[in-house]
Amino acid sequence: MRLSIFCRKRGCSQLIDLSQMDCLQVSQSEHRGGMVSESFYDVFISLKSGYIFDATIEDKQHDKLLELIEFDQKI
Repeated sequence: MRLSIFCRKRGCSQLIDLSQMDCLQVSQSEHRGGMVSESFYDVFISLKSGYIFDATIEDKQHDKLLELIEFDQKI
């Protein structure tokens, strides 16, 4: 299962293969949106290959990530 997350720090999307994931850490971020109240989450993913990915994601991406992880655990 793959997940595409937009990395705000790099300004591009990254495709993450969840089967290669070694560690996942998600925490609510201190970042704030413009005038609209938005929640952001800091995501840290370590892959089995040693690649480390970090990004700041929005609520909708966070919800999608949780859905994919829950779906992957049921398989």
